[in-house]
Parts: sequence; structure tokens; C-alpha cells
Amino acid sequence: MDPGVTTGSTAPARTAGNYRAYVREHLNRLSIVRRGSDLGFTLDEVRALLDLTDQWGQD
Repeated sequence: MDPGVTTGSTAPARTAGNYRAYVREHLNRLSIVRRGSDLGFTLDEVRALLDLTDQWGQD
């Protein structure tokens, strides 16, 4: 599963060793994706959860 496609964000920058350098926001979103998947949510349902967290963070 490509994190950029799943989370709706761009892929994080890469380090000199070609590792992805995630910031806290990326890690939080990936955690939601992982947990949603573990609980049996569909990709569309996970996207809806991410949308809700985005809206909640704007308030």
C-alpha cells in the first residue's frame, strides 16, 4: 500500500540513505491507516476517517 495514495498526502522526503523521513503528521496518518486496516475498514472508510481528523484539527 502506497502511503501517499492511502493518506492523500505527498510522499515524504528521503534521507541520504534513501530512507523516507516522516514527520509527526505523516506518522499519525499512517497510524490511522494501519489501525483502520487492522479493524477491517475499507480504504474508502479509512479516507473518511482521515477527512474527519483533518476537519477536527481545523477547529
